[in-house]
Amino acid sequence: MEFFLLLYTALLLLAFTFSCILSRQYPFPKAFFKILLVLHIAAIISVSILASLTYNKKRSALKELFPELEQQAERDVQADSIRYMSYGFPIADSNYIRRDQIMAKYGIYHTPICTIDPIFETRDLYYERLTQERLDKRNGKNWKMKMRKELELISDTEINNARCLV
Repeated sequence: MEFFLLLYTALLLLAFTFSCILSRQYPFPKAFFKILLVLHIAAIISVSILASLTYNKKRSALKELFPELEQQAERDVQADSIRYMSYGFPIADSNYIRRDQIMAKYGIYHTPICTIDPIFETRDLYYERLTQERLDKRNGKNWKMKMRKELELISDTEINNARCLV
């Protein structure tokens, strides 16, 4: 947000400067708005190009990550050790170990990490899709609801922070 505010301020200053220079040929308001329009169009094109380059970079990074993730999911399924990540600082309360034990009973191991990046969310959703069928076969229908109920019994608050519970 600050970037766009700075960009807009810079565009206004540039338009003001150029219109002062051109005010000898054209009236100041006419020169100012013409230059401001041209600068806005240039800024929109620049931001669009930058956004598309960033999108393509992230997309290629995901394409490289997916085959490795498929192999990891296959190894985890064979080892009966499916790992879900949660983001943010883990809060180790009195029920932390008990929650991990309940999740392990259903074949899920919870790993908290502090790094947050949108690419991780996409990766984790893909990993979850890859391992979902195995968990359904292993635990039966409605296993998520059963696990959620067990987790809520030991907790004072509703469990919402683990992705696999959704």
